[in-house]
Amino acid sequence: MFNNDADPEYAFQALYIDKLLVDHGYPATDNCLDQESYHEAFFDALDLLAKKPVRNTFFDDNDGTGYERWDFYDPCITDYFELSNEYSKRHHIRYKKNPYINRVVGGVKKEHG
Repeated sequence: MFNNDADPEYAFQALYIDKLLVDHGYPATDNCLDQESYHEAFFDALDLLAKKPVRNTFFDDNDGTGYERWDFYDPCITDYFELSNEYSKRHHIRYKKNPYINRVVGGVKKEHG
Protein backbone atom coordinates (compact mmCIF):
# COMPACT_ATOMS: atom_id res chain seq x y z
CA MET A 1 0.00 0.00 0.00
CA PHE A 2 2.71 2.51 0.95
CA ASN A 3 5.70 3.06 -1.25
CA ASN A 4 8.92 3.76 0.68
CA ASP A 5 9.52 6.90 -1.39
CA ALA A 6 6.04 8.28 -0.71
CA ASP A 7 5.72 11.80 0.60
CA PRO A 8 3.43 11.44 3.64
CA GLU A 9 1.61 14.69 2.85
CA TYR A 10 0.52 13.44 -0.57
CA ALA A 11 -0.37 10.01 0.82
CA PHE A 12 -2.61 11.50 3.50
CA GLN A 13 -4.27 13.80 0.98
CA ALA A 14 -5.03 10.79 -1.22
CA LEU A 15 -6.43 8.91 1.78
CA TYR A 16 -8.58 11.93 2.64
CA ILE A 17 -10.02 12.03 -0.89
CA ASP A 18 -10.79 8.30 -0.65
CA LYS A 19 -12.44 8.79 2.73
CA LEU A 20 -14.65 11.58 1.37
CA LEU A 21 -15.68 9.39 -1.55
CA VAL A 22 -16.54 6.44 0.70
CA ASP A 23 -18.40 8.68 3.17
CA HIS A 24 -20.61 9.88 0.32
CA GLY A 25 -21.33 6.42 -1.10
CA TYR A 26 -18.69 6.24 -3.82
CA PRO A 27 -16.11 3.46 -4.10
CA ALA A 28 -12.59 4.11 -2.87
CA THR A 29 -9.85 4.34 -5.46
CA ASP A 30 -7.32 1.53 -5.70
CA ASN A 31 -4.30 3.79 -6.10
CA CYS A 32 -0.99 2.94 -4.48
CA LEU A 33 0.08 5.58 -1.97
CA ASP A 34 3.14 7.10 -3.58
CA GLN A 35 4.19 10.51 -4.89
CA GLU A 36 1.53 10.46 -7.63
CA SER A 37 -1.30 8.99 -5.53
CA TYR A 38 -2.81 12.36 -4.65
CA HIS A 39 -3.09 13.36 -8.31
CA GLU A 40 -4.50 9.96 -9.30
CA ALA A 41 -7.07 10.10 -6.49
CA PHE A 42 -8.00 13.65 -7.53
CA PHE A 43 -8.57 12.63 -11.16
CA ASP A 44 -10.50 9.50 -10.12
CA ALA A 45 -12.75 11.64 -7.89
CA LEU A 46 -13.39 14.10 -10.73
CA ASP A 47 -14.30 11.23 -13.05
CA LEU A 48 -16.74 9.84 -10.47
CA LEU A 49 -18.39 13.19 -9.73
CA ALA A 50 -18.47 14.78 -13.17
CA LYS A 51 -21.75 14.49 -15.04
CA LYS A 52 -20.01 15.58 -18.21
CA PRO A 53 -16.35 15.10 -19.08
CA VAL A 54 -13.86 17.41 -17.49
CA ARG A 55 -11.75 19.42 -19.90
CA ASN A 56 -8.08 19.86 -19.20
CA THR A 57 -6.19 22.61 -21.02
CA PHE A 58 -2.45 23.19 -20.67
CA PHE A 59 -1.06 26.67 -21.27
CA ASP A 60 2.61 27.05 -22.08
CA ASP A 61 4.25 30.38 -21.29
CA ASN A 62 7.14 29.72 -23.71
CA ASP A 63 9.69 30.10 -20.93
CA GLY A 64 9.63 26.54 -19.64
CA THR A 65 6.74 27.20 -17.29
CA GLY A 66 3.06 26.74 -17.78
CA TYR A 67 -0.12 25.90 -16.02
CA GLU A 68 -3.18 23.74 -16.43
CA ARG A 69 -6.79 24.80 -16.27
CA TRP A 70 -9.48 22.29 -15.40
CA ASP A 71 -13.05 22.98 -16.46
CA PHE A 72 -15.59 21.11 -14.36
CA TYR A 73 -19.13 21.00 -15.68
CA ASP A 74 -22.06 20.43 -13.36
CA PRO A 75 -25.63 20.73 -14.65
CA CYS A 76 -26.83 22.24 -11.35
CA ILE A 77 -24.31 25.07 -11.58
CA THR A 78 -25.17 25.67 -15.24
CA ASP A 79 -28.89 25.76 -14.41
CA TYR A 80 -28.29 28.15 -11.51
CA PHE A 81 -26.48 30.67 -13.72
CA GLU A 82 -29.04 30.34 -16.51
CA LEU A 83 -31.84 31.05 -14.03
CA SER A 84 -29.86 33.95 -12.59
CA ASN A 85 -29.48 35.38 -16.07
CA GLU A 86 -33.23 34.99 -16.65
CA TYR A 87 -33.87 36.82 -13.35
CA SER A 88 -31.65 39.70 -14.53
CA LYS A 89 -33.56 39.95 -17.80
CA ARG A 90 -37.02 39.85 -16.19
CA HIS A 91 -36.17 42.44 -13.56
CA HIS A 92 -34.15 44.65 -15.93
CA ILE A 93 -31.03 44.61 -13.77
CA ARG A 94 -27.45 44.19 -14.79
CA TYR A 95 -25.83 40.83 -14.22
CA LYS A 96 -23.37 42.33 -11.69
CA LYS A 97 -26.28 43.72 -9.65
CA ASN A 98 -28.09 40.37 -9.54
CA PRO A 99 -28.40 39.21 -5.90
CA TYR A 100 -28.03 35.55 -6.90
CA ILE A 101 -24.78 36.22 -8.73
CA ASN A 102 -23.52 38.36 -5.85
CA ARG A 103 -24.25 35.51 -3.44
CA VAL A 104 -22.06 33.15 -5.49
CA VAL A 105 -19.29 35.72 -5.90
CA GLY A 106 -19.35 36.43 -2.16
CA GLY A 107 -19.14 32.73 -1.34
CA VAL A 108 -16.20 32.18 -3.67
CA LYS A 109 -14.36 35.20 -2.26
CA LYS A 110 -15.03 33.98 1.28
CA GLU A 111 -13.60 30.53 0.50
CA HIS A 112 -10.67 31.59 -1.67
CA GLY A 113 -9.83 35.07 -0.50
